[in-house]
Amino acid sequence: MNFSIQTILENQEYQLIPLQQGDFESLYEVASDPKVWEQHPNKDRYQREIFENFFKGAIESRGAFKIVDKATGDVLGSTRFYDFDEDKNSIFIGYTFYGTKSWGKGINPQIKKLMLDYIFQFVDTVHFHIGKENSRSQIALERLGGQKIAEEEVAYFGEPTRTNFMYEIKKKIITMKKYKIQQSPFVVPTTDGKLIEEHWGNSTGNSNISIAHMVAPPDWSEPHQTPEFDEFTLIISGKKQFEIDGEMVTLEKGQSILIEKGARVRYSNPFSEPCEYIAICLPAFSMELVNREEEII
Repeated sequence: MNFSIQTILENQEYQLIPLQQGDFESLYEVASDPKVWEQHPNKDRYQREIFENFFKGAIESRGAFKIVDKATGDVLGSTRFYDFDEDKNSIFIGYTFYGTKSWGKGINPQIKKLMLDYIFQFVDTVHFHIGKENSRSQIALERLGGQKIAEEEVAYFGEPTRTNFMYEIKKKIITMKKYKIQQSPFVVPTTDGKLIEEHWGNSTGNSNISIAHMVAPPDWSEPHQTPEFDEFTLIISGKKQFEIDGEMVTLEKGQSILIEKGARVRYSNPFSEPCEYIAICLPAFSMELVNREEEII
């Protein structure tokens, strides 16, 4: 191998810095949350002794990185290059994880792009192993152009054998296509029965705009909020109620509205039928920009 798989990579917001022994505590602080591993085949990596083995494998791979937020210096997670195959001119990217605070912010697509742009200078194919039950990572990789090519048993470093799907991305997919069809929108977890499918936005690395398909069930509502983004809403079916700076507005099928940033707004569906609609936010929706108020019960 006549190229490095552990060189500093960065864009305007994030850095991939070669992992060192002294990084254990800061990385374990991220990894110690059980939610980080709940969809992974090896769900016990949040335990210190298990993560010590994971970290040992990362160091010995000589291809591992810590992922750092350049603005704050915070460690967000880790990833690595490994298993270069000279005959096939291919390599793996994997062992990637992020703390829950980094989920849904479009960080992973940016990190994968950094790694792919760099490594495709030297290889023709990049492979990925993803746990059979890890639907979150499967969807994320398919958004990047990954193709599922096999199912196989994989033994991670010092861990039991687990069933994984094998994906690949070829150099030509990255360099030739000038468009992207969204077939697997990110389904935002909710607790109020509302369906949110984000087609484009922070989950896909598009921070300037978000486009989401939503279905609000009957009797649904959200707390008041004062977003730092303009929001367009187009009603597909049903009705939706808006309280905008104290004024009540109801939209029906085929109607749309623009609510400018800085307005105090409350969304609801007090009606008997579900409301299906498209929401477009400029810049992209994020919890940091929505400024949602605490509900007083």
